Amino acid sequence: MPTAAMSFLVTLHTGSRWGAGTTADVFLQLIGQNGTSDVHCLRHPHFSPFQQGSVNCFLLTTKKDLGDICSFRVWHNNKGPSPSWFLSRAKVENMTTRTTWFFICRKWLSLDKGEHLLERTFSVTNPKTPLARHVPERPQARELPKTGVIAPFLKAMRMS
Repeated sequence: MPTAAMSFLVTLHTGSRWGAGTTADVFLQLIGQNGTSDVHCLRHPHFSPFQQGSVNCFLLTTKKDLGDICSFRVWHNNKGPSPSWFLSRAKVENMTTRTTWFFICRKWLSLDKGEHLLERTFSVTNPKTPLARHVPERPQARELPKTGVIAPFLKAMRMS
């Protein structure tokens, strides 16, 4: 049986917005310059990970050296009463070389929120590129109807 060649500490930050946590099973695959890891199911034996506002760490091992990490693929099985998940950011650290890669995610993995995708691939964030300010979507302003309760008010305003 082959032994693990490399170990990576993967840290995932679930968003703090309402409904950001997930009850689904989450899977992750590291993608490096020299290859791709096996698929890892991210679980904890004593508590449910990926709660709203949580930070979860997982030690993943690979059979070979992946080289520099370029990206990671993450998805979930959409199970449980609240499967939608907002992944805020991630960090991957090679435990041998202590090289660290950062990922700004800011995306929903959900069938009913965001772009309606359960699977995403996130690329390493370039440390020299300034981060864009995240502005939450706001509903568009709607024009008030000119009938109903407002109509008498508008009519009275025109007469004065």
